[in-house]
Amino acid sequence: MRRRIVTAILIILTFVIQTSFLGMLPLPGVPNLLLILTVSMGFMRGRQTGVLTGFFSGLLLDLFYPNLFGFSALVFMYAGFLTGSLYNVFFDEDIKLPMLFAGTSDLAYNLLYFLADFALHRRFDFQTYLRSVILPELVATVIFTILFYRIYYVVNKYLAAYELEEEQSPWLRR
Repeated sequence: MRRRIVTAILIILTFVIQTSFLGMLPLPGVPNLLLILTVSMGFMRGRQTGVLTGFFSGLLLDLFYPNLFGFSALVFMYAGFLTGSLYNVFFDEDIKLPMLFAGTSDLAYNLLYFLADFALHRRFDFQTYLRSVILPELVATVIFTILFYRIYYVVNKYLAAYELEEEQSPWLRR
């Protein structure tokens, strides 16, 4: 129960940071922190947590930015599922793989968004979209993954230690 509450708080805090504070910084692209959270949770906790985190993160984006309702939730769910598939294969401490998956997921998200929104409305200026949106956001997402993955890793490590302590305590057993 504690893990679900902390994950919900992380989703809300990450959404607030992404939509309000990072928009005020003079960055060429705004990093997709909710995608970083989804990739991190899938990578550290597995498929189910990755899918649920991705769904609720994407749904939150879809509720407040309703261009294509349900699109972000669907893409984030797939990102959480794919990174959650690697849960047992790689170490949590390694930052290179989460950076790679966050960058790849962000690139796939933006390419799919271009196809779904712009191409359907017959706006085919892909080079401009690539230079002004996709590449700056991709670089910012990969760079911000270094900081935010460490934060999510520490939170996950704390929760795992608490859960282990709770399981071993004879007073807290059910």
